Amino acid sequence: MTMRAAVQRWVEERFPSATVTELAGDASTRRFYRLATASGETSILMDYGAPFSGESDDQKLTAIFLRADLPVPEILDAAPEPGCLRLEDLGDRMLEDELETANEQGETPKILLEAAELAGRIARDGSAALSESDRSDDPALDMNRFRFEMGFFLENFVEKHRKIKGDHGALRE
Repeated sequence: MTMRAAVQRWVEERFPSATVTELAGDASTRRFYRLATASGETSILMDYGAPFSGESDDQKLTAIFLRADLPVPEILDAAPEPGCLRLEDLGDRMLEDELETANEQGETPKILLEAAELAGRIARDGSAALSESDRSDDPALDMNRFRFEMGFFLENFVEKHRKIKGDHGALRE
């Protein structure tokens, strides 16, 4: 287990016999783990990499999506001091897996149509709920955040994932 010490202590105190498996991450600096208790119950641990104060962005967005009646994993525990959330485990099957299987069979999978419908609901209902929240006052994507996101993309997708080396000057510009 390559978990940060503070998060590992939090897990060991609350789930002493749990097994922990690292999962693939997302396009962020967060790390994800599956916790499995001795009774067989599982949950997902999201490690932010550092402590946070108050509610995390994920907690705020979950509340917004719930107000919009959109499906989100339940937040089971929030631990700001070590910097983690424990979430409902929705399983291992991913949309990508379904698409690969459907592509082999030459059909449009029902789950893709459901995902497109959900994306529409998120845009329509989620945007309305977001505009009524305290997050609506946050800057959408200012220049500093845009540059951070683009640098993160270059470092993590272009260089690490796609293994395309170079200074990427034109892309950076």
